[in-house]
Amino acid sequence: MLIKHYGVYPKYNMVSLNSQIMFSTKRVINISILWILLFVTFCSKAALTKPTLVFPANNATNLPTGVQLNVKNSNGTQYVFEYDTSSTMKNAIRILVDKGSFNTRYWINKLRLNTTYYWRSKAISSSDSSDWTNTWSFTTANQLQRYYPSSSGATYTNSKIYLSCYRAHSFDSFELQLDTQSNFSSGALRTVIIPDTFKSNYIEYFHQNLYYGANYYWRYRGIQAGTPNAWTSVGDFSIFDSIVPKYPTPTVLENVSIEFDWQSGGSTEAFQVQLDTSASFNTSKLIDTISLDGLRKFETNPFSIPELHYETTYFYRVRAINKNDSSKWSSSSFSTKGFANDFTTTDAYVDPIADVNVRTKIEGSTGYEIQLDVSDSFNSVEFKSQLTNDGNATFNQLKFGAYYYLRSRPYHAKDTGNWTKVRSMSVLPFPTSYYPYNNWTNVGLSDSLVFSTRRGIDGFQLQIDTTADFNHSLFLDTTLVGLPIFQDPKIKTKTFKFGQTYFWRMRCWHAKDTSRWGTPKKFTTINAPKLSLPYNSRLLGTNPTTSLVWEPIKTINQYQVVLDTSAQLNSSMRLDTLVSNTSQLLLNELLFGQSYHWKIRALSPYDTSDWS
Repeated sequence: MLIKHYGVYPKYNMVSLNSQIMFSTKRVINISILWILLFVTFCSKAALTKPTLVFPANNATNLPTGVQLNVKNSNGTQYVFEYDTSSTMKNAIRILVDKGSFNTRYWINKLRLNTTYYWRSKAISSSDSSDWTNTWSFTTANQLQRYYPSSSGATYTNSKIYLSCYRAHSFDSFELQLDTQSNFSSGALRTVIIPDTFKSNYIEYFHQNLYYGANYYWRYRGIQAGTPNAWTSVGDFSIFDSIVPKYPTPTVLENVSIEFDWQSGGSTEAFQVQLDTSASFNTSKLIDTISLDGLRKFETNPFSIPELHYETTYFYRVRAINKNDSSKWSSSSFSTKGFANDFTTTDAYVDPIADVNVRTKIEGSTGYEIQLDVSDSFNSVEFKSQLTNDGNATFNQLKFGAYYYLRSRPYHAKDTGNWTKVRSMSVLPFPTSYYPYNNWTNVGLSDSLVFSTRRGIDGFQLQIDTTADFNHSLFLDTTLVGLPIFQDPKIKTKTFKFGQTYFWRMRCWHAKDTSRWGTPKKFTTINAPKLSLPYNSRLLGTNPTTSLVWEPIKTINQYQVVLDTSAQLNSSMRLDTLVSNTSQLLLNELLFGQSYHWKIRALSPYDTSDWS
């Protein structure tokens, strides 16, 4: 390699020059390999980010001897925690923890009192690890600290509670004191020695059967080889003194099976409930219930009292109880439901079979009694009664046209409620007929009679006559059975006569009664065919051909047509002909300027209509 220096080439020995070139080449290769190794090392180190230390804060003091290490913000799958009493981490304790979804926490416990600890963390994955974080420190308190309850002055809704403190290094057991006096000298003092057999960051002891309404004080101290250490600070709490009723309340009428609820008292606190119709709780109806296991379980299996009396005001009170004490009685009241101001539902106008139901259902009732009678005293021979579990009943074979009275009441094994208000209903007196309508005219000779079929009817009798008193030789007298209900059947009868006035009526029956005849309806049949074309006095013009058209009459197949140039229909031009199976007649070769007159009548095997 030659180096130019200000345009002058230095003189070199050829051998020396070759040696320098080889040395320079090796140096370049070595430098390149070094840079590649540094680049690879740098890339691998930068793959995982260092965690961020969160808690405890750096240089924190007066911490308990159980501490939760907390880190976040790394792309690794696990964290390594190290902590030691030396900043060099010479004898550090190392812990491996799976990464959490946001922060990752780990409890370290049974630390030394009044000691400074150093800790750090790094992230790792299956193939790599991040750099260590900076080292933070914290110092523990010089006195044992309480764990739960953490705050003072709270009121608890149970007469039982866990009391705990942080475990600390060198203590093999702990002493707990609980008393109703802050100097721990009353007759209610409880002292417990608790061996340290725990694995968590705290030890605990469960106290129960505490006094209701009492204020308690408590403290812990550690014991090492039989020698006690200093006490923790004193904590205090209170136990609730009475239960506050939540349900039922005086403002709402209740069912005869009551589910009770109250606001104070734990869900596993034993309790006593008293229920009576007197606020003194001294009548023969007193219900006194004690639940020593305290299993209320309101969400799935509420505490309840069944078969209470209907329409009765009850007073109830509740208190919590344990082996040593009972809380103050609460006080409340409620009233139960009944039917005295209610009524039984049905239609005002019913068939001879009627559906009846109670309007209001009362939970806790075994069933309902429903009564029906034509007497409002419910003591006639037509009296009917049904017991029903769901409050629905069906009464059949009622008397046609009768006026019934109706009432109901609830019951269960221990009581029967009052009757509802009496309600009335009417049974249809006779069938409802529709067509032909009263005074209807131009009824066809074979038109059907239409009426309504209803439930609870076994059959119908139908009569047709030419007189309203139906004492003539009846035109038709027939019975109809097996008809579908809630339909309007069209009943074919005998063929009527032309232009005749008829009267028709109906009645119905079932096994125990026959209705009266319905009001007769009058109708008149068609008198004569009705002409359609050509219109009366119509000018046909110069066309000598036209058709005579009339409205057809059902079942009529033959008509007599008369046509003439004379209004008297008696000239020599008269046409008199019979037309079958049609309602028109074609005319050819009519005279120009001539007026024509025409009429028709219908012919049946039984009768002949009037002329149109």
